[in-house]
Amino acid sequence: MLKSAHWKEWIAVLLLFGTGVLVGAGGMQLYMEKTRPPFPPPQEIRGKIIERLDEELHLTQEQYDAISAILMDSFRRSWEIRRPIDKKMNAMFEEQFKKISAVLRPDQQKKFKALNERLDRRRKELHGPPPPPPPPLGN
Repeated sequence: MLKSAHWKEWIAVLLLFGTGVLVGAGGMQLYMEKTRPPFPPPQEIRGKIIERLDEELHLTQEQYDAISAILMDSFRRSWEIRRPIDKKMNAMFEEQFKKISAVLRPDQQKKFKALNERLDRRRKELHGPPPPPPPPLGN
C-alpha cells in the first residue's frame, strides 16, 4: 500500500504531466495556425487543378468545362460532408473544456477559460471564418 507522501507525489507527477500535455497541445495549435496559410476558396483550388490538368493533358474546351463542373460538384459535396463533422468536433471540444474545467480549482478555471478565449481569438484572427461553400453549378 502506498504511503500518503508517495500518493501525493504521484498526484503531483500526474498533474505536471497533464499540464505539459495541455501546454504542448496549445503550443502545437498556435504553431500550426501561424505556419499554415489560410485555406483558399474552392474556385481558386479548382482553377489550379484544372490549369495543371490542361497543361499536362491539353484538354479540349468541352473537357475543361466538364472537369471544372466535376471539381465544383466535388467541393460542394465535401462541404456538405464536412459541415456536420465540424459541428461534432466543436461539440467535442466544448465537452473537453467542461471536463477539464471540472478538474481544476476555481482560480485555475478562470485562467484556463482566459487561455481558451485567447487561443480562440488568435485562431479567428489568423484564419478568419471558414471558407464559404462553392457556388451552385453553372457559375
